[in-house]
Amino acid sequence: MKVIDKSYDVIHLSGMSFFGRHGSLSIERKIGNHYQANIKIYTNTQRAAQTDTIKKTVDYRDIFNIVQGIIEKQSFTLLETIAERIAEKILAAYNIYAVEVAVRKYHPPLSGIVDFVEVIIYRKKE
Repeated sequence: MKVIDKSYDVIHLSGMSFFGRHGSLSIERKIGNHYQANIKIYTNTQRAAQTDTIKKTVDYRDIFNIVQGIIEKQSFTLLETIAERIAEKILAAYNIYAVEVAVRKYHPPLSGIVDFVEVIIYRKKE
């Protein structure tokens, strides 16, 4: 389990749902599937709160658009790749400490009943 520095604040976008065409099987990429993403951004929100200015924080509308663009407009074989691309783009766009990205794929093509598979990654600025 990852230990997070509690001196950072968290902006959490939870339950973002999208339709995408990803997977290791060509049929998965052809018919598509439902995906969900959860993002935690570790940053300092004090200046934003003191000034009540969106320019001093992470605009979660931008985060939603980043995630949507990657899941809906691109195609990858692995959930790991989707999560990594999201993390890279968020880290490059904002002055933040770290980001945690969880990507879920609903009803994966397995021989039994599974609600979803999920990949969770944590990346911080170098």
